[in-house]
Amino acid sequence: MKKLYLAAILLLASTAMFAQTTTQFSKKIFSNPVSLDGWNAIKVSYTPTTLEFDNSYGIKDWDFEGFTIEYLNGTNIIEDLPVFFEWGIGFELISMNNKKKYTENEYNYTAKSKITITDLYAPLNLGYKIALKENIVIMPYVGIKAQLNTSGNEFVELDIEGIVSGKEDENNFNMFDDEEWGDATLKRTWLGWHIGATVEVNKWNFGIRYGSSFTDEFLKDIDECELYSTSISLGYFF
Repeated sequence: MKKLYLAAILLLASTAMFAQTTTQFSKKIFSNPVSLDGWNAIKVSYTPTTLEFDNSYGIKDWDFEGFTIEYLNGTNIIEDLPVFFEWGIGFELISMNNKKKYTENEYNYTAKSKITITDLYAPLNLGYKIALKENIVIMPYVGIKAQLNTSGNEFVELDIEGIVSGKEDENNFNMFDDEEWGDATLKRTWLGWHIGATVEVNKWNFGIRYGSSFTDEFLKDIDECELYSTSISLGYFF
């Protein structure tokens, strides 16, 4: 029985100590002042992107390299609390290269293709700022974005090696044209969601964001595909 009492006392003591330590840590973190001023920022990002297809189509996922530049404006929306609404506009370019080799009638063929898509998008974010130090602030956030695909092209080049070598053919396809692109025609608009966090150091901003399309309609006639992207960014406040 004494051992039981002793164990209970130790458990209560350790629980109280943990609670006190957690409280002190929380007070220290959240006691740092956070400016409620709004901001303007320019941000550039590296954005690797994947278009994933349902297995029933038998289509390999498309992996893009992507880059974005965006303008952002942030505004405090709750008095005396560091809760912010952030909106902006951005431009994105994503591209993907493919190469395939095959042999036919004693000729070696190399088919090269490059898909390039550009878009404009508008992010809407809701974030909460926490000051870690006087000049270091972290802001986790959630948001949505509306996207308008402005161009989509595939450039295809076919080279031949064999009895006669050289360039066999070149074509440039418009991804919005049903006759040129077929079932994979690119849609003009789509919606997405994302979560992320930024770290502010003086006037600089470092961030990471992950998101996906809301719907599976990135391509017009293939309705079982979703777009996923990760963004690593560097921004400057002014």
